[in-house]
Amino acid sequence: LQHPRQPLGHEDLARRGARVICGGYGGVMEAACRGAVEAGGTTRGVVLAGRGRPNAWVQETVVASELGERLRLLRDSSQAWVFLPRGLGTMLELLWMSESVVKNEASPRPLVLVGEFWRALVESALAEAAGAERVATSYDRSLSLGPDGHEADLGADVAETLVEDARKAADG
Repeated sequence: LQHPRQPLGHEDLARRGARVICGGYGGVMEAACRGAVEAGGTTRGVVLAGRGRPNAWVQETVVASELGERLRLLRDSSQAWVFLPRGLGTMLELLWMSESVVKNEASPRPLVLVGEFWRALVESALAEAAGAERVATSYDRSLSLGPDGHEADLGADVAETLVEDARKAADG
């Protein structure tokens, strides 16, 4: 698990003008926010009402009244989705967002899944949605899912940075 003191893929994302939009709490979310802020980027945390305060690196806080609203806000305010390994909440977000694309409730966008952790889940989801025109391709140890079977447009350098940061966190 990423430690909050280890910035996460911040330089490439911030340099590209990307804003980190996340759940806004601790752990990986805090590491991503910290990295973005330290590299000159911006952050938004989407938190649930009554479920705690956002981490100190969140610059803009959006409060959702319930989980469905939070998921929609995370989905609809992002141009790409990056998922790091572990967590039932993260798994729920990934499946919900993927289903939203399959059901045409959200437009397809780059989706990067870091690590082997996601492989079985993605294979099951793709088998389930076999009629949908979505295909998984691989980066080194990450997966990128994009429309029309092409690699996500985040770029291999960003994916490699995220993968490297995830490996460092897992080893440390």
